[in-house]
Amino acid sequence: MPIALGVALGIKRRNGKEKVWCFMGEMTSETGVAHECIKYARSHGLPVHWVVEDNEKSVCTDTRKAWNLDKLTFEDVQAPDITYYRYTSKYPHAGAGQRVQF
Repeated sequence: MPIALGVALGIKRRNGKEKVWCFMGEMTSETGVAHECIKYARSHGLPVHWVVEDNEKSVCTDTRKAWNLDKLTFEDVQAPDITYYRYTSKYPHAGAGQRVQF
């Protein structure tokens, strides 16, 4: 996220027209670095769009249980710079003890 923020700052400083798209999991979206990067980008009008991908797990941890939340911070948020979506993977998650063979 800090790298995406830095790229967006560089784009703004050189008056570029590009936009940075930064993808993160829902556990990351609840961390301080996520909130600080989003706040900084908004405060400085940086060209970055944040995408929160919610699979309800951070490796082997249930995100909502870990943070003791019924709803995550960006769940149901209507903001032009944030897209949130939830999905269920058809593949086992890392650390689940199952091997994926492609």
